[in-house]
Amino acid sequence: MVEDEEGIRTLARLVLEHAGVEALVAASSEEALRIADAHPGSIQLLVADVNVPELPGPALAERLKVRRLALGVLYTAGHLAGDAVRRQVHHGRVHFLQKPFGLMTLAQRVRHLLGGE
Repeated sequence: MVEDEEGIRTLARLVLEHAGVEALVAASSEEALRIADAHPGSIQLLVADVNVPELPGPALAERLKVRRLALGVLYTAGHLAGDAVRRQVHHGRVHFLQKPFGLMTLAQRVRHLLGGE
């Protein structure tokens, strides 16, 4: 999960781990790339904000998919910048969770996308 707000990152990790999901969290897209490269196990799902300034969620997802072909993606955002992502969300081609969201909602969506519910 890529989330720049430390409090949300910490709570999200706790809630996801309580839900039985191993959570790797990063404060930035660049940190997420470093964590992914160093992680020896599989990574099944990326949760990333569409509007991260230095490397937006869609660009991060593309870079990670090269490294981890089976990677699923759940985008988050308070608003959708860019017509391409907006169209993909509208047509159901990408998974999306509108901010602000409850942490239990996040855990439920993640477990569902991982095939747990």
